[in-house]
Amino acid sequence: MKLAQARVDERNRPSSGRRAETGHEPSLGVANWQPVSCRSALPVDWMNLATDQYPINHNDDDELVKIDSALLAQVLNQLPSGKCWGGNLYLGSMILFDFGERLLLTRPRGSVYVGSTSLSIRNVYWEFRLRNELIETAQTVDSQSFSRSVLPHFLGQSIEGADPNAQPGFIRFLLSNSIHLDLDTTGKWPTEDVLAELTLKDGRYIKCLRDGYLVDGDGDRDLLRLHEYAKPK
Repeated sequence: MKLAQARVDERNRPSSGRRAETGHEPSLGVANWQPVSCRSALPVDWMNLATDQYPINHNDDDELVKIDSALLAQVLNQLPSGKCWGGNLYLGSMILFDFGERLLLTRPRGSVYVGSTSLSIRNVYWEFRLRNELIETAQTVDSQSFSRSVLPHFLGQSIEGADPNAQPGFIRFLLSNSIHLDLDTTGKWPTEDVLAELTLKDGRYIKCLRDGYLVDGDGDRDLLRLHEYAKPK
């Protein structure tokens, strides 16, 4: 599965239509990169806390852990996202939000600040609600409406969890101040990509699959890079 995303490049991509034809992007390709063992570093024992196993084998050694709402709440309690300080709309309706500490990521083509925690919304139909009022959707958003009607509500807020049962056919990401970001799980916009990625402050990440399942993304090592090459501002 080609799930590695170039989070740095996302910040510089122009919007190109209502939605992207593909959600795939090249990996960063950092020279001499070596994977790190984040499983032992995480203060939450995912395998023991998980209420179920999602039956996907990423490779012969890793079975991805299904993460329910209660487990995600425990993870975010021990690895809080911090407050949102930036966000970008790219490739039509994809979004990348940065939270927490600002980290300077250096690469051959230049440096960019990234969040110690990030939420990336991929090629999926989404709806943004504030206190249950529909504000914007992936079908209607553009760069101006994102800057005017979406991003200002996210700035200063933190990720609190996810609820797969809040609205039929959607998984809801919950942020403080009653911000709800609902992602379609019915395949309204066909994609082979994941729906979203939540990168945690220790470098590990959680991915939201097309059916709305949240799973431990530890098997996809290409995304475990921030704390190997980034330093605080």
